[in-house]
Amino acid sequence: MGQEDLKVSEAVPSPSGSESEPEAEENAELVLFQVEECYVYLIPPKKSAATYRADEWDINKWNWEGALRVVSKGEECFIRLEEKSTGELYAQAIVRQDQPLPLEAVIDSSRFFVLRIEDRSNSSSRKGMNLLDLDFVRGRKHMTFKLQYLTMSNI
Repeated sequence: MGQEDLKVSEAVPSPSGSESEPEAEENAELVLFQVEECYVYLIPPKKSAATYRADEWDINKWNWEGALRVVSKGEECFIRLEEKSTGELYAQAIVRQDQPLPLEAVIDSSRFFVLRIEDRSNSSSRKGMNLLDLDFVRGRKHMTFKLQYLTMSNI
């Protein structure tokens, strides 16, 4: 994945062709960023107010493996963890205008992150992530800027 992949992709139209133009635009998804190889870990709670540390995780024993996509749909933005082969949603983080980004870098590695995910009942938990794609690591600031821009532009 090169820097050219950091660009916003074209909107994917809704499969139903019977929608009016504004409804079709509202249902279109923009894939802002994707990483094909993502590992998710069950992580212990923080020991203090300090940030998370990857060296406290069992990094050789991941809980799930799949793909990560950052998607914008209408005025919403999501960080989705999806099955590689089927695209089925495993978990997602919602990017909200009035809250910090749900993605937090760990203090001791540039490849590991903590993602605040939410289930359908809006309860949240934190999972560790290892993104082997070095372009994501290099593009993290770009993605953070894009996510912040999206949330600010929808105010």
